[in-house]
Amino acid sequence: MLAKQRNVRPRKPLGDARSFDYATKPPASTSMLHHEIICKVTPLDRQLGRWPKISVPEALQETLFSDSNLDIKSPSQMLVYALLDSAASPELAARIEDLGEPHCCLFQGAAAVELRDVAPWLVQLNPKGTLTRQLFSDSGMPMDLWSCRPGIFLRSQLSLPDLRGHLRRLTRVQSPETKRWSYFRFWEPDMISAFLLNTDTHNLLAFFQGGFELHLPDTQGRWHRFRLASQPETMPAARLRLTERDRNTLRAAVSERHLAELFDWVRSNFETPLTEQQREGFLERTASAARSEFATGDKRILAHCLAASWMLGETAWTSSKITRDDIELTARGALQLYERSYALSLKGHVA
Repeated sequence: MLAKQRNVRPRKPLGDARSFDYATKPPASTSMLHHEIICKVTPLDRQLGRWPKISVPEALQETLFSDSNLDIKSPSQMLVYALLDSAASPELAARIEDLGEPHCCLFQGAAAVELRDVAPWLVQLNPKGTLTRQLFSDSGMPMDLWSCRPGIFLRSQLSLPDLRGHLRRLTRVQSPETKRWSYFRFWEPDMISAFLLNTDTHNLLAFFQGGFELHLPDTQGRWHRFRLASQPETMPAARLRLTERDRNTLRAAVSERHLAELFDWVRSNFETPLTEQQREGFLERTASAARSEFATGDKRILAHCLAASWMLGETAWTSSKITRDDIELTARGALQLYERSYALSLKGHVA
């Protein structure tokens, strides 16, 4: 018999978005962008018995805190910054202020005061600092930030005020088609990596003005580095422009993130009779089939369908284990699939 699962009726299992948008990704961007995966990062643990404790995983120490990785003509010292979403972890803004590293909010005026706890904060990192260690630690301690993926990292010769001035220009983007302005959360790792890999030359030049590297981890812990393949002699001041192609890229990135969150939610909340080998790709296939069968990307419908199928060990809406004659391909029908699959699992009839 399977143990009782949590969240019996996940009417709104994830976030606030009502549906996914499964837009097709645009083709890869110009070769002006140099993108590489540096390594797979193992975050720091509690480092019990180690003294002195390190603040950066050894695999990243040379990559981040070395002056040899950026082709800029000025001999100035390379600085490492983190651009962090203060909403990613409780009291993160207060922690940034208390730890004393050079920092500033990307917002200013009334917005900086009112949105302090949800605003992006730019912090200059000390290679031996406490905040640096927290950013790269995943030891189960409440101060650890690695699993939150709270932002992105930059290596630059720009001073804190100069880099802030440039980054502030990126927070708002204009559509060349509609002339409307939008708020751009480019400090979200998934969003900016997808954007840079698929945008045009104008945006690459506008983003990397001043000359810097962008570093970030992906959901699998791989460390990515982005920079221009060659630094132009002059880089005219320009703002990002959000074309329809860019919008499709960001929509696809949001969809992928939501789907990954949904898969994690199902795996962590429900047991399944599937073997480890059978689980490989099961949720991906089930999600694709559910979108096709129910003709929707509504997150609640997908959540109910995936949870039901996971508990049954097979596609719920074609399963012979439950009665489906009175179930319609609607939101209510998906909920019925879930409830009947859950009831069956409690009786121990799923095997």
